Amino acid sequence: MYSGIGYRRGASSTCKILANGNKFLKKVVRWRIGNGCSIDIYKDIWILDKSLDNWHTFVATPEHDNQIVDKLISDGYWNVEELKILFREDLISLICGIQILPNQEDDCLELIHQNFGCSVSALAYKASVQDHSSCFYWECLKNIKLRPRVEVFWWRIFNNAIPTFQFLFQRRIQGEFDCPRGSIATEDLEHITLKCVKLVEIICYLNKWGFGIPNFKSFQECWKWMESYNKGHGYLINIYCSAAYLNWRARNRFLHEGKDDSAMVIATNSVSYASISYMVDKDKLGHWGTN
Repeated sequence: MYSGIGYRRGASSTCKILANGNKFLKKVVRWRIGNGCSIDIYKDIWILDKSLDNWHTFVATPEHDNQIVDKLISDGYWNVEELKILFREDLISLICGIQILPNQEDDCLELIHQNFGCSVSALAYKASVQDHSSCFYWECLKNIKLRPRVEVFWWRIFNNAIPTFQFLFQRRIQGEFDCPRGSIATEDLEHITLKCVKLVEIICYLNKWGFGIPNFKSFQECWKWMESYNKGHGYLINIYCSAAYLNWRARNRFLHEGKDDSAMVIATNSVSYASISYMVDKDKLGHWGTN
């Protein structure tokens, strides 16, 4: 007997995924283009990992309804003139980089991310759990008075919208996924927020100054600490979140300019960032000073 939502009470995660296949699989698959006749331009996923009507920088108007990708294709190639009617230059360039398979008559589905040994059901279940947990963690951090740029950085962390090397590799944009600073480790979200050698060094400086931030081994351990410290030690969490953001910013500077800030400088700036944004008393306008 199945309940109204499509699966038995107490059913396993696999059974739930099978019973609600479309709902779960939609998070982990996208269209591979043959003739484009099966793909809605705005509602289906065929560019990177989101449908266009879910892109925050793209606005679809009512006249965009029920438009199919085949209208953008001519003789097995992208019709640039048609693309110019609908999209701007940067998006046109991205679309033109998508391969059309002329020998494949029909469109088919493929995994959005390259598969690192997980089954399709495991990938789908992991995606659904991440969506639920990210909302919980984000609500936790909203009370910590992060500076706007730091808050946006962590919002992007929770929405898997940080272009780490693993992020780019999984989307077939880049050929390698190791840390660009030379560490032999996959640069993923856990790496840039927990395990980066530079971040560990920054935390060591902060702890020498008496802050007492743990070295976390997993996201779960980090979030558990944040949840338990949220009410009385928001300032400490603010310093940690600022350190992760400033380390990511320094990483980008190293990657694009060849210059990297020292761990001590980043640690000092982390304290400064948190001090500016975190008020001692909600009824007063004074801020904690860096000293």
